[in-house]
Amino acid sequence: MGRTAPTLSAALRAEVARLERVVKYVRDPELRKALEDALRHAEVLHDAYLAAGPPLDPLEVVFLSMIAELYRRWLRVE
Repeated sequence: MGRTAPTLSAALRAEVARLERVVKYVRDPELRKALEDALRHAEVLHDAYLAAGPPLDPLEVVFLSMIAELYRRWLRVE
């Protein structure tokens, strides 16, 4: 029997874990903290994607979730 594709949740966790490993190597402490904070919001849109249908790439969920959170914060500052 062939391998099954990972669920969206498993794929998201794997991508976030991979990006967290990359962030550990960022030398600038301020940038590292900003990236860690952004990654905490990486799965905000997970439920929306479950309802609408899976993305072609799990990174789409990660990046769109992070952009949405940054926009939300920008609106509070404005």
